[in-house]
Amino acid sequence: MAKKHFTYIVACSFKMQFTFTDSEVEQSDEGDGGDMSPTDAAMEALCKEIEECLGRHFGDVEKVEAWADFDDLLGVDED
Repeated sequence: MAKKHFTYIVACSFKMQFTFTDSEVEQSDEGDGGDMSPTDAAMEALCKEIEECLGRHFGDVEKVEAWADFDDLLGVDED
């Protein structure tokens, strides 16, 4: 007997840690004077990277959205 396979669009939500370089962050519109947030371009590049990675493993990825607020910063390291 043939096995049936059911394909769905599945909405996922998760949080991840990601490190941006100093050229990928800018002064935040919110918060205090020294608060930094990732640039729109950096977030778009990250979304594309996640979409490509998931697409290689799970097929067609319809939409990836990502955001980070200045108060989500975990720390700053220097080389």
